[in-house]
Amino acid sequence: MFKAQFTALGDSQAVALMICEKKPKDLVPEGLDRSEIELPSEPLVLQQVHGGTVHYIDSVKVTEETRGAFGDGLVVTYPGIAVGVFTADCIPLIIYDLTGKCAAVVHCGWKPVATGIIDNAMSFILNTDGVRPENLRFVMGPGILGDEYEVGPEVANRFPESSKRVAEDKFLLDLPAEIARRISNHGIPSTAIITTKISTYKNQWLPSYRREGDSAGRILTMVWLT
Repeated sequence: MFKAQFTALGDSQAVALMICEKKPKDLVPEGLDRSEIELPSEPLVLQQVHGGTVHYIDSVKVTEETRGAFGDGLVVTYPGIAVGVFTADCIPLIIYDLTGKCAAVVHCGWKPVATGIIDNAMSFILNTDGVRPENLRFVMGPGILGDEYEVGPEVANRFPESSKRVAEDKFLLDLPAEIARRISNHGIPSTAIITTKISTYKNQWLPSYRREGDSAGRILTMVWLT
């Protein structure tokens, strides 16, 4: 079991942790730091359905009511509640407010992104009391990158600004670029958006559904307010 903390969150009132089912064969890549940090609570995860539903968690009671619900994103405003998503090529997106008003984790596969999950999460976040856009930061965890994510025209046509044709019916989709583009639509500058640029597909120590199919493990990416 490999456990690493996202160092990008070091100056905030939120903590993010990535747990991987495989042991790394290499040193920890830039942007991650080995950690034995303890979780503040049992992670709250949803039944992910590759859709656009985001749940807003503002109390312990809501947490218990939400556990096991369907959805692909969680926004939390209550300290000490770890919320997480599972991925194995899709991009886990962490959003956090530097002043500790809220944090979020979003499962950003192409289907949730096309369905509007980023806009849905941002709607909750920007309507949280005390949250100012200039205090928001965004971190994309490991996932499949633009030079290796081959898709067909039915997918590429949904993302014309982030896809490029490489053959008659083959395209490369730059999912991190598309995520950043949709975040920027909310007035967020590029300097507030960070990507680890770590490929799940190319790194054997990370699970990749594209590489391993149904036998692939999962990465659990979590965030919580302190």
